[in-house]
Amino acid sequence: MKTNIRKISAIVCSLVVLTTAVCSSSLFTTAQSTPETTKESLDIVEFNCDTGTTREYTFEYDSIDINAPGAAQMLTSAPEQCTTEKTTSDISTRNILPNSSFGKVNATVSPYRKVLYIRSYGDSDGNGQNDYVEYGTAFLVHDDLALTAAHCVMEDGKYSTRMEIYTKQNSKTLNSTYYSPKQWSIPVNYSQNGNINYDWCIIKLKNNLGSSNSLGHFEYKVPTATEKIFVNGYPTDTTYRYFQCMGQGNFSLESGGFVLVHTASTMTGMSGGPVYNKSEYVVGIQRSGGSSYNYACKITQALYNLIETCKNE
Repeated sequence: MKTNIRKISAIVCSLVVLTTAVCSSSLFTTAQSTPETTKESLDIVEFNCDTGTTREYTFEYDSIDINAPGAAQMLTSAPEQCTTEKTTSDISTRNILPNSSFGKVNATVSPYRKVLYIRSYGDSDGNGQNDYVEYGTAFLVHDDLALTAAHCVMEDGKYSTRMEIYTKQNSKTLNSTYYSPKQWSIPVNYSQNGNINYDWCIIKLKNNLGSSNSLGHFEYKVPTATEKIFVNGYPTDTTYRYFQCMGQGNFSLESGGFVLVHTASTMTGMSGGPVYNKSEYVVGIQRSGGSSYNYACKITQALYNLIETCKNE
């Protein structure tokens, strides 16, 4: 009997030691895989489409080193809410790249119905009359929230005076029904300095298009690795006018951390279109083209957090 008790005690002690070792190892690993965060900020200008007035504020957020272990998981965490009131480019033609597939898609089915056709008007000389029109692309990231390129809402330092937003555009003639924005927000780095690294815009819509029109919306993430991507949008080329098209390729992250360099074919008019992976997570916003590659603004941590904040407003 004493022998059995000694054996049982030895087994229990061994289990305690083993459990303690495992727990200690787990705690050590968790501590090592949690990257440090730092406070960052980004100046934003918000344009009210009804009144034509602007409001500038500072958006503050927690910045995470995306190369640190465990960062990929933390990048999907909820953002910090903060708005501190203040008082007060050259876009190249998009290119069809060699050996890259490009063609029309059915804009009435998912995920393509989440992509929007936009037409923006502007008054370049300030006489109160719209004297130019720009065509572009946007896409839904929430029921009443869309992303596009900043240069689709701003021309030569002036904001568009009117925007028409079309859903499921898929024919040679333009749909008769369109929707309007309530407001949009772009980085001051673009509005005042023309920095194309910040060529993105968040549009707040007057209608819940994602749910009321059964369009749905894209999810989005901060990209951390190269993968296959698709780019959708509405070319201005007469061959594809009013039809949604898609190119596909791969992307790499530019060393500066703001730009996706990709091999998907695009055309003029596809600016503002989604750059997304096979899981339909958007990783960038189509921006411009080059001789061998095309370019998109990356979903940065600042943009990710700002979208999350706008969704809750």
